[in-house]
Amino acid sequence: MFQHVKTIGLAGGLLLVTACATTLEPDGRLDSARERVEAASAFGTSSSAYTTAAGFLSDAEAAFESGDADEYDKTVELGDAYAQIAIAQGETGEALAAAESMRVDLDAAEAAASQCSADLAECRAAFASVEGNRTATLDLLSGAMRCTKADRSDGAIVMTCPNLSFGFDTATLNAATDARLTALAVFLSMDSATRVDLIGHTDATGPESWNQALSVKRAETASTFLQNEGVSSARITTSGQGESSPVASNDTRQGRAQNRRVDVVLHNMTDDGMSMASEGL
Repeated sequence: MFQHVKTIGLAGGLLLVTACATTLEPDGRLDSARERVEAASAFGTSSSAYTTAAGFLSDAEAAFESGDADEYDKTVELGDAYAQIAIAQGETGEALAAAESMRVDLDAAEAAASQCSADLAECRAAFASVEGNRTATLDLLSGAMRCTKADRSDGAIVMTCPNLSFGFDTATLNAATDARLTALAVFLSMDSATRVDLIGHTDATGPESWNQALSVKRAETASTFLQNEGVSSARITTSGQGESSPVASNDTRQGRAQNRRVDVVLHNMTDDGMSMASEGL
């Protein structure tokens, strides 16, 4: 009799455990938490927020597999929350590093812009010294603008200019960009035949439609600068390509900075080189 009761008790216990173990249906939260933890890992895995997020994610995965709904609810939400904290900390660190880098660059750019203004006559004289030599003229221009140049099949000169750059989410020129556009304005003032296309670009941060509009604004800002320096608007066209033509990886801060740029295409520059114009700056 005792053995019979014991058997019934064991069977009842097993039934109770079986009844308590449930199968949880996927609700998207676990996938979302995994994605956030993975995104947080891009900023490094040594922070306490990331370590905590990864730990809660592991607990959430175990709870989901075992069917423990209460534990799953708690750990999946905590894992997601700590991953968001890790991402925010990483972005803040990048922003602080970028700000410091910008400060250093700005100091150098302001000095360069001041020197360019002081030596405008020398800049003009340098272009005049290579009159008639197309290759030397283009080398001088691309060097002054820190662009790379390439011949296009239709005879145009394409200048890719990662250093003709803009800050994040802005179409405002900085001192370094001013100095490089000044060199282009000097060149255009001395070669009245050349027309110029200005093509704006952005990094891949944000919606494509926003980036497309921003790229056009950057090209228009560069155009306004050249016009203020005496270049006729009839010689300038502007367009934007948004985020579609990166020159560097958008996965790094440095790469994104290079992609926020304006490229230059020169038309009608004759093989005889620069035709000196009477207009000046």
